[in-house]
Amino acid sequence: MSPQIEHRNEAWHISKSVPIAIIFVFMSQAVGFVWWNAKLEAKVDSNALAITAINTIIKSHKKNEEQHMPYGDKIQVFVPRVELENRMQSMAESLKEIKVSVQKIADKQ
Repeated sequence: MSPQIEHRNEAWHISKSVPIAIIFVFMSQAVGFVWWNAKLEAKVDSNALAITAINTIIKSHKKNEEQHMPYGDKIQVFVPRVELENRMQSMAESLKEIKVSVQKIADKQ
C-alpha cells in the first residue's frame, strides 16, 4: 500500500498547527447557535399559545356577535348622541337665562 492510502485509514484528528482560538471560536459559535435556537423555539411556542388564545376569543365573539352592535351602527348612534347632548346643554343654558329674566321681571312688579 502506498503511504497516501494508509493515511486515509487513520482516525480523524486535529493538527497541532490549528490555533486554540479557532477551536474556541467554533465551539462558541456552536453553543451560541444552540442557545439562539432554543430562544427562537420558546418565542414560537409563546406565539402559538397567544394565537390559540386569540382564536378562542374570536370564536366566542362570533358566537355573541348578535349581542354586539356593528361598528357602523355604533357610529350612527354615537355621533347624533353627541350632537343631541350639545343641543341639550345649549337648551339648558337658554332655560337658565329665561328663568333669570322671568325672575327679574317678577321682582320688578
